[in-house]
Amino acid sequence: MGRAFEYRKATKLKRWGHMAKTFTRLGKQIAIAVKAGGPEPENNPTLRGVIATCKRENMPKDNIERAIFYARGVLETVKKLRWCPDVIYCQGWISSVVPFYIKTAYRDEPPFAQTKVISSLYGEMPDATLATRFAECLEFRDANEQAVKDAGVDLTQKDSLGRLAVAFSDGVIEGEVGAQPALIDYAKELNVPVLTAPADDEKAAAYKAFIEQLTGEGEEA
Repeated sequence: MGRAFEYRKATKLKRWGHMAKTFTRLGKQIAIAVKAGGPEPENNPTLRGVIATCKRENMPKDNIERAIFYARGVLETVKKLRWCPDVIYCQGWISSVVPFYIKTAYRDEPPFAQTKVISSLYGEMPDATLATRFAECLEFRDANEQAVKDAGVDLTQKDSLGRLAVAFSDGVIEGEVGAQPALIDYAKELNVPVLTAPADDEKAAAYKAFIEQLTGEGEEA
């Protein structure tokens, strides 16, 4: 029983890890191909090749939709494996909807009851207004339109994906210098703790101190 559980856990983690890395890589390849040769696949052989790879990997057509698909899959996996994370660190735009789901759809689930959520912001952030089904795909249990409105997030704004992450996070980290200044300011307006991008040789210590601040671990020392 124990060995079977560990095998299933390892298999699921491997699959979700592969999906996260692959979808992020393909998303970047699409952006590069479009920038270099235009958005029409029939006139852009590089883009045609990337799209063919996307189909083989069963990647959702829309960047925002794949972020939602990824977030739900990961959270359901954590729930089924009965993990109880103290901290969930959301790195980059692909995990932007995770804080929203944890604080709404999964708020009454025991594994996430005491979880602190930290979002790390980087330069890349898809334009949410280009995702025609964003609001529709986002809805799940208590993660609905009313919850978005109550948080003061306007899904018609270009950076609403990032705003959604900030509004439902317990802390925000500037992943690289100068990344998403408007979202950093938004976090400060909401009184969400912010860690500005530390120097590379100071990251480990700075991140540790920030997490301890949010979890209260440092107060026990």
